[in-house]
Amino acid sequence: MSKVLEKIDLIFERNDGVTTICEIKYTEKPYAIDKAYAENLLRKMKIYKEQTRSKNQLQLTFISAGGIKSNQYSRELVEGEVTLDDFFESL
Repeated sequence: MSKVLEKIDLIFERNDGVTTICEIKYTEKPYAIDKAYAENLLRKMKIYKEQTRSKNQLQLTFISAGGIKSNQYSRELVEGEVTLDDFFESL
């Protein structure tokens, strides 16, 4: 069995004991997380935890132009969401 390299797009290790793992996708429409992709995200988080031996709580944030589509997988996994509109909100 070959090893699959898992890529994490962006990580914030915060002083409050929480590590935010950011998944970044560019889509014009809301991105739908399906079962296979949800399993991939969980695997990335597990590998991160094992490899770093971090005691921090993990939090998944999704960054995308069009946001994410609300479904059972996004509601179970995603704790934060940032869209393209959020970047221009304060301008």
